[in-house]
Amino acid sequence: MQIDSTSYRSPNYSGRSNRTDKSPRPIGMLVLHATVGSARSSLQWLCNPASKVSIHYLIDKFGKVYQLVPD
Repeated sequence: MQIDSTSYRSPNYSGRSNRTDKSPRPIGMLVLHATVGSARSSLQWLCNPASKVSIHYLIDKFGKVYQLVPD
């Protein structure tokens, strides 16, 4: 599976400043959301600074995966 991590990047994220241990942690949870409308409109909204929201990954109906923010 290829992940497109360059076409769309969202500015809507921040670091976890409450952590004192900066070492990487394993993924402990996966949260799935559904969006309404096209993948293109969802990507535009999630990458818009005015929306103040984002997600790590978006998978379109054809299975293409976009990474919007760093893990």
